Amino acid sequence: MRELIGLCDEMLVHARSDDWKRVAEIDVHRGRLIAQYLGGPILRDDAALVQDAIRSMLAKNEELVALATTARDEAGKRAGQASKGRKALASYNAFPL
Repeated sequence: MRELIGLCDEMLVHARSDDWKRVAEIDVHRGRLIAQYLGGPILRDDAALVQDAIRSMLAKNEELVALATTARDEAGKRAGQASKGRKALASYNAFPL
């Protein structure tokens, strides 16, 4: 479970530095580990540990989603600005000098 939490932390580090490709790569590995660790029955003795780990991962995932949402919105704004710039340039070039 520590490895899963470590991967969540690593994803946050890369998300904060806008390295979304690395976030996606780590997420694939994290998904495999989640299936491995949580794909079967949980022993009663491990239940509290697993519960705490899941809570921690969910909190980290919420932050990751917030960072991804912000990055998506900023990328959309940049794309919109680039589109406006292309339209302005096309309009300018449409008139002969």
